[in-house]
Amino acid sequence: MRMGRSLPRTGLLAVLVGLVLASAMPAMRAHAQAGGSVPAQAPPSAPSSPPTAPSAAPAVQDEGLQERVRGFYAFLRGRQVNIHSLYANETFRSYFNAEEVLENYIAYLTSRLGEHRFRKHRIERTELEGVKQAGRERATARVKLIGRHRDLLIFWDQDFAIEDEWRLVEGEWYVFPPPF
Repeated sequence: MRMGRSLPRTGLLAVLVGLVLASAMPAMRAHAQAGGSVPAQAPPSAPSSPPTAPSAAPAVQDEGLQERVRGFYAFLRGRQVNIHSLYANETFRSYFNAEEVLENYIAYLTSRLGEHRFRKHRIERTELEGVKQAGRERATARVKLIGRHRDLLIFWDQDFAIEDEWRLVEGEWYVFPPPF
């Protein structure tokens, strides 16, 4: 008998909850479209301050650096990276100020491509993520290297980012490998 009386009460309660939610929905939608919990107007006691622009990362000021960095990573696109092909290439050599630095960079780059299992050590694409100048004679460039996976059954691209140091030596920007 008690079962029969509780059923109408439960139904009535469900209907009331449904009506309350239905009447609140348009107000909640309007509130969400207006920006969520941010009030539409500032309270009268709050001091008004001019809007400030978001702080941006410091821009690279040296155009010669920008050109050298873009040229270097564009050179790597579509290339198979091996010791002989890079060591013998005069264009690639022009980005290094010393033989030892060139050799270290080739060793660094080939080992990183091997670690990430790039097929035939080939860089298909490069994406320059940013260049930050630290003083007048130093900068860092962050670039993403993208290539095919060594295993043929893994058909998606491999990628990883490297951060190279650039130094201004006798008026020209040269790349230096990170320690590894």
